[in-house]
Amino acid sequence: MKQLYKVPFERNNERVKEIHHQYVQRVLELEARETLHTFIYVDEAGFNLAKGRRLGRNRIGQRATTEVPGQRRGNITMCAAISDNAVLTHMSTH
Repeated sequence: MKQLYKVPFERNNERVKEIHHQYVQRVLELEARETLHTFIYVDEAGFNLAKGRRLGRNRIGQRATTEVPGQRRGNITMCAAISDNAVLTHMSTH
């Protein structure tokens, strides 16, 4: 038996496909114009500092252990603005 792969039901919707098509056409139009445009991509990622390994290895007959901090640490959110050439800016929040 295989594990199910969850797909959002609107991903393959005709309306969503049309919106994606219009977006791609707009980007291609901007690239075709004589005036040069710079695309800037903004991305956000979150990191949970309390996450750790759940599995480990050790000799036969001995328990696999790992050291963890006593206090649960918070989350970090990273945001970055990236162009085709470089990272323009980045910031993090704790």
